[in-house]
Amino acid sequence: MQATVFKLRELEILGKKAGIVEQTVKDVLQSLVDDNMVNQDKVGSLNVFYSFPSAAMVRLQTEIKDLNEEEKRIQGNVENMEKNIEKLHKTRAQTEKRKREMTEFVQLKKQKKTNEEEILVWEQNDPSVLDKIEQKIKIAKDSANRWTDNLWSIESYLVKKKNQDRNQVKKLLGLTDSFDYVE
Repeated sequence: MQATVFKLRELEILGKKAGIVEQTVKDVLQSLVDDNMVNQDKVGSLNVFYSFPSAAMVRLQTEIKDLNEEEKRIQGNVENMEKNIEKLHKTRAQTEKRKREMTEFVQLKKQKKTNEEEILVWEQNDPSVLDKIEQKIKIAKDSANRWTDNLWSIESYLVKKKNQDRNQVKKLLGLTDSFDYVE
């Protein structure tokens, strides 16, 4: 395809020929401009749009260069942190007090986890939470029974007023013999 410059109106006409709504062309074009996939410049009073393969290649090369530099910087940080950790392990004395405190720390972490699990159990059995659940269940049952009434009313109307066959109406509405109120 030949590299060329387009005006918005030209792109809308091309889109219309392809069966695309004009506003959609404008929205997609704006998103492409925002994502730096299409360039937009003002020439006089006109806005022109273009995207040349060489510009995309330059943009990708710049992005690759930036990402490679970021990777090197992060890798350097990781290496520095690993050296610091190793240095701290060597310089930090393993005293009896530190060993006791580390053991206590591990035990406290286990106790914290146990306590959090126990709190979850208590929250699940909280009477106020159970009351809210029961209220929601009642509302759901009432709604289901209301819709059951509605479906039976529709069935009755179609059979009595429109002289439809009851079995065909049940089949149409998806009603089975087990269809009934929720207890």
